[in-house]
Amino acid sequence: MRVAIIGAGVVGVTTAHELAVAGHEVTVFDRQSSVACEGSFAHAGLLTNGLDGIWMAAARPRWQAAHLLSISSMRWLMQQSKSARTGAAGEAAMRLSQLSHERLDVLTRALRLDYEQRHGALVPLTTDTAFRRAELALGTGSGEAPAFRLLDADQARAAEPALNPCAALRGALQWPQRAVGNCRQFTQLMKAAAQQRGARFVFQAEVTAVAGLPRPELRLAAGDALPFDAVVVSAGAGSAALLRRAGLRLPLRPVYGYSLTASIRHVDGLPDNGPASAVIDTDLGVSITRLGQRLRVAGLADLGRPSAARQQRAMKSLYRALDQWFPGAAARKAVQHWKGARPTLPDGLPAIGDSGLPGIWLNTGHGASGWSWAPGSAALLCTQLSGSKPPVDGARYSPARWR
Repeated sequence: MRVAIIGAGVVGVTTAHELAVAGHEVTVFDRQSSVACEGSFAHAGLLTNGLDGIWMAAARPRWQAAHLLSISSMRWLMQQSKSARTGAAGEAAMRLSQLSHERLDVLTRALRLDYEQRHGALVPLTTDTAFRRAELALGTGSGEAPAFRLLDADQARAAEPALNPCAALRGALQWPQRAVGNCRQFTQLMKAAAQQRGARFVFQAEVTAVAGLPRPELRLAAGDALPFDAVVVSAGAGSAALLRRAGLRLPLRPVYGYSLTASIRHVDGLPDNGPASAVIDTDLGVSITRLGQRLRVAGLADLGRPSAARQQRAMKSLYRALDQWFPGAAARKAVQHWKGARPTLPDGLPAIGDSGLPGIWLNTGHGASGWSWAPGSAALLCTQLSGSKPPVDGARYSPARWR
């Protein structure tokens, strides 16, 4: 089957690899000059949904405060709030997370991938109240408890030796599993693997429209209309506009996050002063992760396009978190600032599967979990499109839930 994929972020490229391995003739189109140039470029790098979930939960109250929201954004927030109250998406999120974890392990071993992956993450607890709540959650098995370990302050500092000794720390929740990886590096490696399987990549090619009748096709800004047997939309924040032009409306909204990336400053004769893996401050809604010899501070969440003043305040918040936990760790002469849009649906789950338009498939709307969920989403979409048995029940992720 000839398949076009729109979008060369981590979700689109991982999907291209799965489909190429399954024997399909795959072509990936992207408006940028390389892979992972937009939403997959410089986000937190957190790999496990249990981690990025608590990080996003901490950032979520800031959505409303970022700026005046439109009526459609307020409607989206109401849908999100209703979904959060029912908790219906939680089990589906965990299923997709587990599938992605298993598939990522297979890919990492089979392709011998090195994408600066690291194990271990800490969620600092700065007060007695926070510590007691974590203790209670672990004791009752509620919340995120089963995957975490509770550490006292000394154990937390042993796990992250470079933590600011002056920072208030009552203890920490520790996630011992794989926690961090370089998403852009992974995406580049997966592009090479997909190409080895025959996939083609066409860059600087902006897709302006998709159509399902009489045969699936995509139209480029240059004027070309290209027919395929199937088209997969994985265009990140651009997915909503493409689908709207095709007659399909999804409540897909861009949630903007921020990051700064800097080299870790090393001083001869002194220990490494950067994070060992990841530290997630849920009070600030910020994570600090290590990617090789660099650190990345990321977080916050703005629903809708933020103003320049808001962006400046967001960057100040990231620097404040860095100074609170790892003062002096960053070489600040060449710091990369980034703002990226994460396409998000109100229930927090992606849209994976048949769009309802003939020959048009979706693998989009992963929010902050695109990096965590990409391998599992790609595997699920590939089985659906190929007509084989899916690894998990795909009904909960179906685009049909929004019709």
